[in-house]
Amino acid sequence: MAQARLAEISFVFPNSDDESRTFFSTFQQLFVGVPQAEVTPDTVCLRPLNPVGALPRTCLRSAPVRLPQFVCSPAPRLDAVVGGLALGGRADAPVVGEGAHGLPIQQVVSGCVGM
Repeated sequence: MAQARLAEISFVFPNSDDESRTFFSTFQQLFVGVPQAEVTPDTVCLRPLNPVGALPRTCLRSAPVRLPQFVCSPAPRLDAVVGGLALGGRADAPVVGEGAHGLPIQQVVSGCVGM
């Protein structure tokens, strides 16, 4: 079976405190007006402009997660926490760790996938 082409890379940042929310809000202002950027209140997605249809798209998202996450779509056969960073993309893989919300990784970025 052929491996599916990487369509999206998402970096998910915690939004659990005022400092985190302020950081993300300030950070996303860097992308306002950038032609390939789609900016929403909790997401910044960057699409390659050339060639048309080029992949992967890169998304940065603020979400209720305990740990920063790196998520690929389609999901690789990887789900791990390394040095405080959740890696993976399997839809049923919960975010682990003390105080984690237990959300499936893919649920956290669902608003970004398929835009």
